[in-house]
Amino acid sequence: MSEPHGVIVGISGASGAAIGARIVERLAGNPACAVHLVVSSAAERTLAEEVGAAALKRLRAIAFRHHIIFIPTLAPVSSAARFLSAE
Repeated sequence: MSEPHGVIVGISGASGAAIGARIVERLAGNPACAVHLVVSSAAERTLAEEVGAAALKRLRAIAFRHHIIFIPTLAPVSSAARFLSAE
């Protein structure tokens, strides 16, 4: 079997974060995908309200890797951003 393909899923604080959560769930269930999850701080609040208090913890657990944003204006996957990978 070949290496899984990296798929980046970014969830912002906009309404519809539940759709992003479902995408992560579906992709994480596919052994051909390695899901990299990027969630803004606003999305953390939206997920808790729209999906439930434990949603973010569950998504982080099923993703291949989640990336913590500590420069609020830059996404971790951009070339100028600095980020931490949470194993």
